[in-house]
Amino acid sequence: MRTFVGFMMLVLFVSAASAASLSLDQEYDQGETILISVAGKVLEQIDREDIGFKRGHVLVPLEFEVVNLGGSWHVWALAPLNEEEYSVLFSDIVVSEGGVPAVVDLSANFSVGLNKTAYAVKPGAVDATDEVTFEVISYVDEEQTITVDFPEELEYVLEPGANTITLSLKHVDQEERVIQVGQYAVPAFLRGGGVVQGRDEPVVVREISFLPRRIERSVLIPESGDISVLYPLVVSYEGGEDLDELHWIYNGDIFEIDDLPDRLEAGETYPLEVKLIGFADEGFTEVIRLEAGDVVQELEFAITFTELEEEADDLGGGGLFTCEELEGEVCGAGESCSGEIASSLDGSCCLSSCAAVEEKKGGSVWGWIIALVVGIVLLVLGIKYKRAGRGRDRLKESVAKVK
Repeated sequence: MRTFVGFMMLVLFVSAASAASLSLDQEYDQGETILISVAGKVLEQIDREDIGFKRGHVLVPLEFEVVNLGGSWHVWALAPLNEEEYSVLFSDIVVSEGGVPAVVDLSANFSVGLNKTAYAVKPGAVDATDEVTFEVISYVDEEQTITVDFPEELEYVLEPGANTITLSLKHVDQEERVIQVGQYAVPAFLRGGGVVQGRDEPVVVREISFLPRRIERSVLIPESGDISVLYPLVVSYEGGEDLDELHWIYNGDIFEIDDLPDRLEAGETYPLEVKLIGFADEGFTEVIRLEAGDVVQELEFAITFTELEEEADDLGGGGLFTCEELEGEVCGAGESCSGEIASSLDGSCCLSSCAAVEEKKGGSVWGWIIALVVGIVLLVLGIKYKRAGRGRDRLKESVAKVK
């Protein structure tokens, strides 16, 4: 039985010029669960319609799903039940190449062998809240046993046909991990209501702060139905030592976040733009989680949706906050900000402190200019007056000679 390792697979490059590629095995057994991962920075959502499986030039209808796990895109599928050469094609995918958006097609080949796998698991990649449910399909006629390593290592007996394994997430806070389901390593993004038993509580570092500290918003549903609201946030760190190897955890179906910092320097402030793209009729509460070793900080989003413009806080496009929500102040006339400035509903918001602008000693430049102009005018008038005086003296001398 071949070990299926989700993140240690052969990388097949589309071309030498493309920064994006598809990662999958070269060969599968019949009926086996296929996991395809997109390597590279994907800038826009990947839909089912963008993906096709082919045998030669003929499309093959496979069962598959697209899953976004915290910004990492995966596709799982059940391999065909025929020995053959196949290919998978991702069409019109928007990726970053050298920092510039580019639309590319990604493709890779794989083969299905003569043997049939003992069992398959679906889904092959998981984004779950509260509980995870796997369907394990056994292709053999007798019982077989598999081991699942989450939340603790347990054995499960598979009957022929479809089997259901449900895992509770009530002791899970929020984490991105791999769940080993028998021979399959399943990438997963999990959200529960607690802390994993047997694990030390993470230390919430108050020196790391999101501004605003919590986002509670009512968002207008546009006529198109496509949600897209950009929230400009701020992350600040006032700790004593720099933090490296940051791990950002969030639901990629709800948020798009570009240019996340991978390091926090003490005393620095970092802008962060979070785009809300997810929708649910009943609204939702989601968390963006920042981990660095055993330290944690979270930003909670409580979002509701409305079709009434008068009930909405955010009408689409950009969602700004008041300066008070950002815990800043608007500097008055004659004041300047001594630190970072953020955009807000109140205008430019100073995130540090406002200080009076000191007037330069010795007067302003305009004062000197005015004084210089006045001096020139007086000099010209003096010269004219002197010339006029000499003219009068000559006139007097002429009159005296006549007399």
